Amino acid sequence: MKKLSANNRNIRMSTPIIFGLIGLLLSYVFLRNDYTWLLSAIVSISGLSYFWLRKIDSTTFNFFYDSDFLYLKSKHENRRVKIQKIKSIESTSTRIRILGIPFYLYQMVFINQNSMDEKLKFWIGTSDSKLNDFKKLIQTGDIFI
Repeated sequence: MKKLSANNRNIRMSTPIIFGLIGLLLSYVFLRNDYTWLLSAIVSISGLSYFWLRKIDSTTFNFFYDSDFLYLKSKHENRRVKIQKIKSIESTSTRIRILGIPFYLYQMVFINQNSMDEKLKFWIGTSDSKLNDFKKLIQTGDIFI
């Protein structure tokens, strides 16, 4: 089994962590003289960040594949999709940098168990050559690893 996007969950968690830290810093700067408001702001921002992180942690899949299946693994669910049921993989215009490393957002469309189209998004760094191998596998049915 090869990884396609094994760090998808960690990358998606970076945004709420950054927003939470900025919110805590700003609330300290503006409310440090009023202890009651500072405490309520810290509790509110921490609570929102916690629930946001928890939602991302439970609903985000990491992507792995082999010659027959695409494996979607999350904290509470493991799914597998036949390679033949994948319709497309498209690059979106979204890009982020984490510690100077650029990551690009891709969208995959496939037919799920209910015979309906399902779209999932995942992040891939520039150093990952597995995406090209996976696209070749989808198009030809051959594996180039």
